[in-house]
Amino acid sequence: MSKKCLLCGAPAPTLMASGCRGYQAPDTFDIYHCPECDTQFSFPRVETGKIYELIYQNGDKVGGYDRYWRYKREIKNAHNPLQYLANAEESYWGPISAISKINKPKKDIKILEVGTGLGYFTYALNQAGYNAQGIDISGNAIAEATQTFGNYYLCADLAEYARQHAGEYDVVVFTEVVEHIEEPLPFLQDALICCKSANY
Repeated sequence: MSKKCLLCGAPAPTLMASGCRGYQAPDTFDIYHCPECDTQFSFPRVETGKIYELIYQNGDKVGGYDRYWRYKREIKNAHNPLQYLANAEESYWGPISAISKINKPKKDIKILEVGTGLGYFTYALNQAGYNAQGIDISGNAIAEATQTFGNYYLCADLAEYARQHAGEYDVVVFTEVVEHIEEPLPFLQDALICCKSANY
């Protein structure tokens, strides 16, 4: 069966790995690379909402995702929570670096984190003086985040949220999220809907 890139639609992406173990047995998937847009994606796609509910229900007992729970435990003791995350993973360093270049007072920079999970990145942004809101489709994750860090979080789907919050945010950020989205283009379009049109 002929594949197309899930992001740009280019034909015939390159098979990079096959038979990779999924999160739950007996699921397996293949990894493809698109030479047109330099994107990698898994196939077949799976609905990840149930997987993430399991991750957030089982806490740090879940292999591969235990670092999420470690960040949640450790970040409140960090002198500089944003720097703590930037040092922990490149996936946080990039957004932190980009946000720091916005030429506005921090308190006036409105940020939406999509897929906030346990809430530590949204928390760190607020601790640094930004105005950050986190959303996630997992009710378990939002309950954990709210209990630990406060009322910065909503259980919401981005597509529905975007219709109610069009043009509201200076920045929409998501880390380790888009690769799990079955249809990434509509997801990215919804993220853009939330963004203000001004350039900085």
